Amino acid sequence: MQESEKHLDKILSVDEFVRRIFTVMYSNDPVARALTLRTLGSISCVVKNRTNVHHSIRSSLDSNDTVELEAAIYACSRLSAVSPAFAASICPIVAQMMNNLSTPVDIKLKLFSVFSNMTHDAQTAYQVRELCLSLLPTHPAQDFVVEILDVLTKLTSTSVTHLTSQIIILLEHLETDPRASVRNQALSDLRFLAEGEKWAHLWTREHLERLVNYASKSHYMRLKCQAIRVLVLLSKSLAVHQMDLTATSPVLELCEKNIYHEDVRLAAVSTELMTQLAVHVCREKIANIDVMRNTCAGIENLLFLVSSSGPKEALSLALRCVLDLCRVDAALCSHFVDVLALFLPNKAICLTLCAIGAERRVLGHLEPKIREHLPKQPLILWTLLLQASLENSSAQLEFPLSSLSTELSDWDRYRLARQAAHYGQHRAVRLLVENLENSVSSEHLYFWLIALKNLALGEETRQTWYFAKAVSSLKAATTPMHSLHFQAEYVRLRMQLISLDQQLLHSSSCLRTCPPPAIAASLATASRDENMKCGRVVTQLRKSARDWRTLSEQYGALYESSFDADTPSLQHVRVLQQKCQIIAQAVEKVSQFNQGIGAQTTMVEPWSDLSPSSSTFRDYEAAQKALSLYQSLGDADGLTTSKVSTLVEISQLLVGVPLHVPRSFFQRLQTTNLQLAIGPQQTNPNEPVFIAGHQLSLKVEGVVQQSARVHRRVRSVKLKISANDPPSLSLEEVVEPKNDYFSAEFLVSLPTAGVYCIIIDTAVLDEARDVWTTGPKEVFMVKTHEDSTYKRLYLQRV
Repeated sequence: MQESEKHLDKILSVDEFVRRIFTVMYSNDPVARALTLRTLGSISCVVKNRTNVHHSIRSSLDSNDTVELEAAIYACSRLSAVSPAFAASICPIVAQMMNNLSTPVDIKLKLFSVFSNMTHDAQTAYQVRELCLSLLPTHPAQDFVVEILDVLTKLTSTSVTHLTSQIIILLEHLETDPRASVRNQALSDLRFLAEGEKWAHLWTREHLERLVNYASKSHYMRLKCQAIRVLVLLSKSLAVHQMDLTATSPVLELCEKNIYHEDVRLAAVSTELMTQLAVHVCREKIANIDVMRNTCAGIENLLFLVSSSGPKEALSLALRCVLDLCRVDAALCSHFVDVLALFLPNKAICLTLCAIGAERRVLGHLEPKIREHLPKQPLILWTLLLQASLENSSAQLEFPLSSLSTELSDWDRYRLARQAAHYGQHRAVRLLVENLENSVSSEHLYFWLIALKNLALGEETRQTWYFAKAVSSLKAATTPMHSLHFQAEYVRLRMQLISLDQQLLHSSSCLRTCPPPAIAASLATASRDENMKCGRVVTQLRKSARDWRTLSEQYGALYESSFDADTPSLQHVRVLQQKCQIIAQAVEKVSQFNQGIGAQTTMVEPWSDLSPSSSTFRDYEAAQKALSLYQSLGDADGLTTSKVSTLVEISQLLVGVPLHVPRSFFQRLQTTNLQLAIGPQQTNPNEPVFIAGHQLSLKVEGVVQQSARVHRRVRSVKLKISANDPPSLSLEEVVEPKNDYFSAEFLVSLPTAGVYCIIIDTAVLDEARDVWTTGPKEVFMVKTHEDSTYKRLYLQRV
């Protein structure tokens, strides 16, 4: 019952469902009543407003049977979380049980779970808080104090009115209570309050000083580390502005004292705290304080301690600190790259170097050193070498295929080929996937590898028929459970991009190879278009401009249909769309210079919010050069040879950048599916649905299915109803799923008798309300009969 909670709203008759369960409450068996109470608690979302259920649960709290009483407490906890009325009515009863001396201790401890859910209104929450505060001095036992602190923190998290006093209570128990479990609970609650961004501004300097003072004086290593972790969370939020960051501040003294500590865990968390403080100082440009030098020294010391034999958690934390500093201070990238190169071929170190190289071009000088360690860690080091190769011009790496075949398994060769495709090393991709198709056991994997090989050949030779073969192989590799729509469309658009580049080159050559005819001047005068004096080249260029515009729109459609793609992959598609827009605008400016085409353009800017990464830096440089060439195309002198040459140079510059295949081509980080059910249903797909009148009542139901880990959530679903005839029929509705379920009803008017094709198109809106055309499209046929009365009335209105 608990696992199917999200589907309880789909129960057609809640009354009948509850009646069948509730009758067991009249049984004489306390175990049966206990099971019924737990069932009612599990379905609390559909019985939250039923007074008979409320009364039965309240009555069961007086039971003398332990099993039934524990079930009643569970039901109270679940129901008070969803019903404000029940929470307000049960609060005095639970408070009386807590103050009653006859209530067993274990029952009192379980009653705290009811208190933690009473957060619907301020009055009830205040009553519970006052009760818990009164229980603290009267119930000093360890278990009671731990539960009371937990309940008080949960109540405070729903309302910021008592957060300051709650922090003081937690700090008092942390400083004065000698019991380890109470201190652990206090630190855990402080960490919970430090994680929330909406509470960060309520932390005062006094709170931070007391926490720093405890971390400095505590002799328990585990508690000291936990206190510093709370400070780390606060240093990442607005509370960092309340910290004293002078040269002699206690928090800096705490960091400097512990970053060289013999205990690696304490040194690691102290280094992390000092790193966050250094990041804040660098971002805010705080003068008269230099923490960057000590921070770098502490990180280097920690790396030397844990790189070989230390705990992996400490190494991971040190490497995260390196990345944080490199993001705020680009001057430190080269320094840390040289330091990390000393620890090659450690896998974590290699991954960190790749992360630095993805944002800054500082790995080029490491190629000789990386090649020295290649036999030790071939897979990760070749990946690092691919990352470093991005800083060269367009050189293709030489892969020793014979040695790699013995050092790497087939799966590792495929992984390396995938990385090579991402870094634009397509010759390496072709060599690595060579003959791999003979090592797979399924047909769709065979065609997938064939498609990769053809894509690499197409990029290497720039011949479009390789791309056509890749598209055919991708369609053959598609299975019902694994759609390759994005991959096939991506390769098809790449084929069109290269084809249009070649066509533009041929069209531009017409200015030299196909001179204008003798009547060109007369045609230009008759059409009032001075460009027609140049002859056939103008028509070819204008057609090319329209094709580039169409290709740009197709890239935009691919972007809108890629709801599950990660952000860098979507940025990559935007880059390709911008290339098409630049070329189309340049062609239009050359071929229609007297038609009002100005120098200002409206284009997609994929780097507007973030700087280009290393994988897109070549595209960024090419786009900047192309835009400068575009600005050099003046509006005077008409269509000249120099302008056409500049146009070809722009196209060659943008299309000639090696293709960096995005991550979503190989891997999806999330999966989103929409399942639709349409009423009325077609009994036979080949036969239409017959309706008696001219009004079709259409009901569309659906379920949103998303994977466990998502980076883009479905906020609402957009349903669009259209028909082939009349073409003006278009109905839209936006619905928000509830527990992944949504439904909508439409009344479709079909004025005349005949067969209609009803199209139901689905799109989703994310949390930013951006529309993604990723939903399914359903089509079904409807047939209406002739009705003379309705037809006569319809003709009279017309």
